[in-house]
Amino acid sequence: MNRVSTLVVPAAVALGLLVGCGGESTSGSACRNAYVELYEGAVKLLQEASPRDPDIDQRMRKVLGDGPPKTCKKDPRSANETLTRVAREFGPQLDPLEGKWGRETLSGFRDPLGAGHGEPVQREAPDGR
Repeated sequence: MNRVSTLVVPAAVALGLLVGCGGESTSGSACRNAYVELYEGAVKLLQEASPRDPDIDQRMRKVLGDGPPKTCKKDPRSANETLTRVAREFGPQLDPLEGKWGRETLSGFRDPLGAGHGEPVQREAPDGR
């Protein structure tokens, strides 16, 4: 497996576990705080580590852990919105890391919903069904 995919996969798995926060997903909420904490840990690791580190996959999995508390999984629409906002907030911190890690490697952190990590939101049919 190449280095790019080895970092994208753990990021995808962890962000996939994250999605589902909701209900209280406002600034300062436990769910938002969990997203921010995970992004802070990931950015710190990406700043300190090298793509050539042999244990980078395990280190990233450890940083990302199991995601936020299960009590956050109430409103996928709100969770997706919160995750998108947090990802945008961390954009300026990820920008300088692209030269080191590459755009593709960071894609799961930059656009988690576009990378398929968002919880599907149930939509009603136009006729109300």
